[in-house]
Amino acid sequence: MIPVSVSGAVEGPSDDHVLQRIVQAKGGLVHRVQVLHGKTNLRSRLPGYNASARHQAWLVLVDLNGSHACPAALAQDWL
Repeated sequence: MIPVSVSGAVEGPSDDHVLQRIVQAKGGLVHRVQVLHGKTNLRSRLPGYNASARHQAWLVLVDLNGSHACPAALAQDWL
C-alpha cells in the first residue's frame, strides 16, 4: 500500500509534533506542516486549506481552550 502524503496546519510548534506523530502512526507521510502561531491566524487561512483538501490530504489541529464545547461545534462554527 502506498502511504498517503498529508499536509497540515497547526497553532504552534508543539502541535507540529503531535500532527506528525498522528500521521506517522497511521502510516502516512508528512508533506509539510504550517505553524501559524495562533488560532486567529490558523482560522483566517482555513478556507484555503479546505479548498486545497479537494486535491490533497490535509489535517488541521487546533486547541479548543474552552472556546467550543466539542470538536464538532468548532468545525460547525469555522467551516
